[in-house]
Amino acid sequence: MDGVSLKLSATTLAPQLVEIEQAVGGFCRSAVGPAVERYLADSAAARFHLSPHDGPRIIAIVGGTGTGKSTLLNRLLGANLSAASFRRTFTAGAVAVARGAQQLPANWLGVEHETIPQTDLPARGRADRLAVVLTD
Repeated sequence: MDGVSLKLSATTLAPQLVEIEQAVGGFCRSAVGPAVERYLADSAAARFHLSPHDGPRIIAIVGGTGTGKSTLLNRLLGANLSAASFRRTFTAGAVAVARGAQQLPANWLGVEHETIPQTDLPARGRADRLAVVLTD
């Protein structure tokens, strides 16, 4: 990646991320392929957040296993969207809540996205994909 210098500015960082993505894209067939794929997904997410748009921002609730992330989400939104229980490790994977699937960057978190039907709520998630709950 000779000649690539990062300047911390939203207007210059996005094009530089594209340049880096193109430079590392050729490594995908090698042994470091999974790491490169993850970097490319993270870089695309960063460009998504750097792009000017009037839509809602993504807010992440993070914490250790069994610390109440799903309970907090449900209480903030006033709906039972993410499975919560007094038992630890009740939700099996990441759950995203959005007004529309297009509001999440493609391949966000480096896993396949799966829209959860309203009939299957609250969402428990799965370790190998992102459960997406669509709601107003």
